[in-house]
Amino acid sequence: LGPNGAGKSTTFNILTGSIPPTKGSVKLLGAEINQKCHEIFDQVGICPQGNALWNDLNVIDHLKVYSFMKGIDQNLIDPLIDYFLYALHLRPFANTKGGNLSGGNKRKLCVAICLLGAPKLQFLDEPSTGIDPISRKYLWNCLHESMAGSNGAMIITTHYMQEAESIAKKLGIMINGRMNCIGTLPELKRRFGQYTIMIRENPDHKVDLRSLIRGILPNAKVVESPGENALFFKVSPEDMRFSIAFNKLEEARASGSIKDFSIYTSTLDQIFIKLAKNQLSD
Repeated sequence: LGPNGAGKSTTFNILTGSIPPTKGSVKLLGAEINQKCHEIFDQVGICPQGNALWNDLNVIDHLKVYSFMKGIDQNLIDPLIDYFLYALHLRPFANTKGGNLSGGNKRKLCVAICLLGAPKLQFLDEPSTGIDPISRKYLWNCLHESMAGSNGAMIITTHYMQEAESIAKKLGIMINGRMNCIGTLPELKRRFGQYTIMIRENPDHKVDLRSLIRGILPNAKVVESPGENALFFKVSPEDMRFSIAFNKLEEARASGSIKDFSIYTSTLDQIFIKLAKNQLSD
């Protein structure tokens, strides 16, 4: 993940050998890509940000050509093509030429080409751009199945937080050309997120909500009060005692001291915006 200009696609292009690094080196599968390029990229699938398609070849012909290029057994090519036509909802466009496909269907075809042969390393640069929400779900399922079948690794750049949460086992956020963080979503939430507690007061039973919450969580901070009958508090992960807070607030709700409450953590969107401000400020 990363805002526009963070360096995602540049890094992606260096990793896939599209452009040379100005310094440093890149290893894939334990080997330098500038020394053993052919051996490495036999095991790599790439879906670039631009659609690498021929205008005059239809969908089936694209998949056949790339299947031959990847050395896939001829007996497996037709079943593979059938699978991708079905999995990515491309069957109605099987005989449509590349130049006549919609932007979304071009992306789906590029994803299918990348996944052909279940390569050990799969690089997809914004694979779902221009794809409608329903087709995006099918695309994600296809990526999950590809990962399960290849026993390899997949690197995806995306602007869709839901896509990152749905697919990724690990998330990295790039800011100003550097990876600011990498880890699982729970790890990032613990490191960069906060808990939010909303308490709605009971109009028939006035209680000082600030005193109530600070008696439970002394370091809680009031952050906003959008309505007269509710207060919002922020609590850092280090200060949060979830079970204690929940039980105390549930007791207050049951006794009528408060009307209701909710506790929730930062979303990936909120964490992303928090870190992206560093690039925007620069």
